[in-house]
Amino acid sequence: MNVSKSDVARRLGKQLSAISRSLTSDDSNPTVVTLLEMLDAMGVTIDVTVGPRKSAREPLLDVHIASPRKLAKV
Repeated sequence: MNVSKSDVARRLGKQLSAISRSLTSDDSNPTVVTLLEMLDAMGVTIDVTVGPRKSAREPLLDVHIASPRKLAKV
């Protein structure tokens, strides 16, 4: 999965600057829908498991990346 930011922007019909901002800006706060759209444009799948926490200290969100890859720089 070697997808450039410009590929993602083209697939979503958005400006490259908007995609770059979403991925690199310190104050970026994309919606869940925007993140899902970007992941879809990158051709990845998402698995979500919902279940009870083992303890109150367990984090709400635990992210595992099966095969980490970065977006290619434009």
